[in-house]
Amino acid sequence: MTERKKELKIPCTLVQDLLPLYIEQLTCAESDQLLREHLADCEVCQTQEALLRSTVTAALTEQQQEEKAEINYLKKLRQSGRKKLLFGLLTAAILLAVLCDTGLKLYVFGFNVDYELDSFFVQPMHDSTTAYTVHVQGHVTDKLYCRYKLASDDEGNDNLKIYARLPLPWESKEDVVKGSTFDFHINSSEVKGNLTTLDYYMGPHLTVLTAYDRQLFEAKNPYVGDMPANARLAGLLLDGEFLSGLENELQTDEEPYIWTLNFTQPLENSERFDYFERIMQKNACMLLALVDNLDEVRWTYIEKTKDGNVKHEKSMNTEQATFLNGTYIKDCADSPYEIHQLLLRITEALYDTEHTKP
Repeated sequence: MTERKKELKIPCTLVQDLLPLYIEQLTCAESDQLLREHLADCEVCQTQEALLRSTVTAALTEQQQEEKAEINYLKKLRQSGRKKLLFGLLTAAILLAVLCDTGLKLYVFGFNVDYELDSFFVQPMHDSTTAYTVHVQGHVTDKLYCRYKLASDDEGNDNLKIYARLPLPWESKEDVVKGSTFDFHINSSEVKGNLTTLDYYMGPHLTVLTAYDRQLFEAKNPYVGDMPANARLAGLLLDGEFLSGLENELQTDEEPYIWTLNFTQPLENSERFDYFERIMQKNACMLLALVDNLDEVRWTYIEKTKDGNVKHEKSMNTEQATFLNGTYIKDCADSPYEIHQLLLRITEALYDTEHTKP
């Protein structure tokens, strides 16, 4: 033991007892000075100090990790709670929006009513040479009429839609009965394109077209060899009583392409015979217009006379239909409006006694 160690004022046991407090910086300044002086020369106490410091550091590190893990866990709990709260609020907002939208649609703005369950009467009216009005009357069942709407489609048509709402809880039966009927006019200024209603199609030049004009346009056939398409056209143009006894023949091997309609049911009176003569000329023109590559329409029918049955054979080709119509027949079916005009021209020509064939 050196002289310096002999002169130490405090023993090692006391120093080692104070080391934990010294490392934790809990001793006073005078004690710190004495301990530093002792540790400067005492290897045993230096070793003990190093051991204590490593132990304390490890303990602090473990404690800090535990505290950090606990803090992270608490943060996750808070974040999870916030997410659940936000999700709940968002779900409630969406549900509320859906309920509000449904309620507004059912009880305020109304919904598009089913024509099959309700009744509408649409009457186009020409007010002048420059404007038209559509008069709409109708009734909705167990609902109250609230508005109408013109909805444009991809073809430039304005489709008429009727909207009705459900009665509110405080509305009486009398209110429902009174509100179930409607009567309004649609002015031409409201219509951007062609006006389409349940029964009418109003085209350019203030012409009122019917659903029949549109059906004929939609049944146009580019090739006479397509027999199902021919059958659709025949069903639209011919009376049902004639269809039951109709036999079809096609000649499509070479031009001119010919469609022959053979009617097997005899016509029994002169009035019916005259009607059939005119209607078949009109139908032949329409077929020539609506079937792109059809060149000629022929038809045969039987007239029942007191002397027996007489078979008649008639025909009309593209040239004859053009003469009767006054316009090249193949250019007369490019729109419902043109088909409507074609029907008017043919009807007028067939009932004009001064009109003759070429």
